[in-house]
Amino acid sequence: MGIRPVCRTLLVSPLTRREQVLKELTLFKDFHVEKKEGRGELLEKALKLEKRLERIIDSLNLVIEPGVIEILEKGYKVLEVELKAKNWQELLEIVERDIGSRVNEVEGLLREKDEVIKRIEEGEARLAFLELISSLSKDLRVLRELNKFHARLAILKTKDIEELRKSLPRSLVISEELTPKDSLVFVIDRKGRGDFVERVLKAFEAIIVDLPSELPTIPKEAYNRALMKLREEKRRLGEIWKRLEEIKGEEGERLLAYWEAVKIAREALENGTSSRRFFILEGYVPKNKVDELSKRLKGIADLIVEEDGRGPTLMENKGYVKSFETITLAQGPPSLHEIDPTPIISVIFPIFYGLMFADAGQGFLLFLLGLLIYERARGDLRRWGMALMSFGTVATIVGLAIGEVFGFSTTHVPYLGEFLSRFRLIEVKEFSSAVVGKVLTVGILFGIFHIILGLLLDLYQSIRGKEREKILAEKLPSLLLYIGGLLFALSFIGGGYRFSNIFSDSIAPLIGLPCSTLAYISLPLITIAISLLLFTKPILHKRLSLMMDGVIELLLKITEFMANTISYARLGILLLVHVALMMVVNLSLGAGMVGIPLVIVGNIGVMMLEGLIVYIQALRLHVYEWFTKFYRGEGVPFRKFISETIRIRIKWVS
Repeated sequence: MGIRPVCRTLLVSPLTRREQVLKELTLFKDFHVEKKEGRGELLEKALKLEKRLERIIDSLNLVIEPGVIEILEKGYKVLEVELKAKNWQELLEIVERDIGSRVNEVEGLLREKDEVIKRIEEGEARLAFLELISSLSKDLRVLRELNKFHARLAILKTKDIEELRKSLPRSLVISEELTPKDSLVFVIDRKGRGDFVERVLKAFEAIIVDLPSELPTIPKEAYNRALMKLREEKRRLGEIWKRLEEIKGEEGERLLAYWEAVKIAREALENGTSSRRFFILEGYVPKNKVDELSKRLKGIADLIVEEDGRGPTLMENKGYVKSFETITLAQGPPSLHEIDPTPIISVIFPIFYGLMFADAGQGFLLFLLGLLIYERARGDLRRWGMALMSFGTVATIVGLAIGEVFGFSTTHVPYLGEFLSRFRLIEVKEFSSAVVGKVLTVGILFGIFHIILGLLLDLYQSIRGKEREKILAEKLPSLLLYIGGLLFALSFIGGGYRFSNIFSDSIAPLIGLPCSTLAYISLPLITIAISLLLFTKPILHKRLSLMMDGVIELLLKITEFMANTISYARLGILLLVHVALMMVVNLSLGAGMVGIPLVIVGNIGVMMLEGLIVYIQALRLHVYEWFTKFYRGEGVPFRKFISETIRIRIKWVS
C-alpha cells in the first residue's frame, strides 16, 4: 500500500518499429506518457472514426456502463468482443468493415431526422397561420399576378383597421373579419409606394400573408394540404425513431465495444514524437516493472532509465483499501513526497459513518446492499459496494451498542432480543443530560485522536523531508500546542472551571489523573510551543519583525484547533438526531395496522436521507478538519498507456 516509486524513462526506436513498440506498450499498460505529440494519417483516421462513433452513441443515448438499478436487477451484463489484429491500422480497418454499414445507416437516419424535425417545425408554424385564414374561400392567385401594383395581404387587429386607412389615404384597403379580434386586410397601391406601405404595415405589427408556391392559392385548400403534409412528416419521424431504437437494441453494445477499440487506438497513436528516422517516447514506469518493460522491448527499442525524484503519483492500494481512494482523490492525488492517507481512511471513515448512522437493522440492510452491489458489479462500482459493506458493518455494531434496531430497542427483537441486549452499552433513548454528554464526548474524543494523528503525520513528513525550519517553526509547536492545550483544558475542567484550582488534587475527567499533574505537563508544553512559534524564524533569519508573524500564527492556531475539535461533536449529534427521527417514525404504530406501511416507508426515507447526509459529514471531517493538518493533494495521477476497457479485448497476432 502507499505510493509506488516510478522511474523516468526515455524510449527510442527506429521509426519503422513504431507500431510494434505501441503494441507492446498497450499490452504492458503501466507506462505514463509525459508528452503526447502523435501525428500521422493513422491517428487522423482514428480521431475521425472515434468522433463519428461518439456522435452516434450520444444520439442513441447508449449507456457506457450499466446503472446501479440495472446491475441490481440483472447483474453486470455487457457484450465482450475480442478483436484480432496485426497492428493498429488493421484494427481500424476491421472496425470500419464490421460496423461501417451500420454507422452509415445511423448517420443517414440522424441527418434525415434533423431535416424532418426542421420541416415539422416549419409546417406547424405555417399551419397555425393557415388556420387563421382557412375560412377564406377567395383565390389568392391575384397577389402573384399583379405586376404594376403593390398588393399585400395581411392579418391585422380589427381595432386598427380605421387607423390603417387614415395612414394610407391613397391606398385601397379592403378588410374581412376573421375573428372578433383579427381581420384580413388587402392593401393595393402604386408600385413606387410599396416601401411606404410595408413600413406602415410593420408599424401596425401586421402579419403578412404569403402562401408558399407549392400550396394551393385558396387558403382553405392550402390548410388541408399543409395538414396532410405535416401528418406525413410526423409519421416519417416516428418510423426513423423506431428504426433507431431497433438499431440501439440490436447493435448498441457492439457499437460501444468498437468505440472502445477506436478510443484506445487513438490514445496509443497520439503518444510520442517522430523524426525522419526515430520514434521517441518520454514517460514514467513503476520502478519494479522496469526489467519487465526492458524484456518486452528487447531488440525493438532502447530504454534510458533514471530516478529523478519526480513524476506522477502511482497509488498502490488494493482490495478493500482501494475502495477509499475516491475520498483521498476528493482533495487530489498525493505528491511523491506525501503520505497516502487512503489506508488510514479505510479504517476511520467507516467508523465515523457508523457512529452517525447507528442502527443495527438499517446498518445490516446497508451491508446487504453493499454485498449485492459487490457481487453483481465490476470496476469502481464494485469498490463502492465494498465500502458500503464496511459502513453497514460499523453501523450495525454501534447500533447494537446503543440498543437500536430500526428505531426499536434490541429487547423487542423476536427470539433474539435477550441475546442482542447483551451488547448494549448505553441506552441513548433516555436523552438525559448524562447520556447526551457521553455521546458528545465520544465524538469529541474521536476528533482529538483524528487531529493528533494528522499533526503527527505532518511532523513525520517534515522529518522525512529534512525540513528543519518547518519542523521547529510550525510542525512541532503545532503538535505540542494542541496536546498541551488539551491537557490544560482537562485540568481546568477538573478544577471546577477555576484557574486557581488547576494545581489542585482534583481528578480530571476522561483520563483520571490529578489536575496538578496535567497542569505540570501542559504548561511546559504550551511554553515550548509558543517559544518555538515566536522565536524560531526571527533567530534563523535574524529578523525580529518575523516575531509578529509568529504571534498571528499562534492566535490562528488556537482558534483553528478549538473550531476543529468542536466540529467532531457532529459524530454524536447526528447519532442523537437519528435516534430521535426513528422515535418519531415509530410513533406511526399507534395507528394500528395502518401504521405498519408508514413505519416501513419512514425507515426507507430515513436511510436514504441520512445515508447521504452522513457520508457528506464524514467526508467533511476528513477533507476540512483532517487533511488540512498534513495533506495537500498536489500530485499528478499516473495514467496508464491506454484506458481500461469494459467490452473490448484486443489480441495481437503475428
